[in-house]
Amino acid sequence: MPLTPEQIIEITTIINQEIEQLKSNIAHLEEATKPIALDNSIGRLSRMDAIGGKGVNDSLLENNRMRMIALEKALLRIETPFYGTCKNCRGQIAYNRLKAIPEATHCSNCNI
Repeated sequence: MPLTPEQIIEITTIINQEIEQLKSNIAHLEEATKPIALDNSIGRLSRMDAIGGKGVNDSLLENNRMRMIALEKALLRIETPFYGTCKNCRGQIAYNRLKAIPEATHCSNCNI
């Protein structure tokens, strides 16, 4: 059963809210992933902790950027009749799945 106009509005709102949250996360993570200056007067172990933390933040930053791109694509797709259609089996993606993962392009059965 295709999505109703009300469901599309609800999912669009969810997507926009998630994009705004991701923008905030990305700005914070960009600050947290700046290079650690060698002239910082921190101890060797503290520097090692900072480098390890930077690696984790780099990974989080990349994941947030990729999710934002996927959500922006979903925002474009939601205006077409193809949003909510599984790319694999061409069946309808469940509304609850789209609410939880609005960028989903596969139904639960075909999830790759």
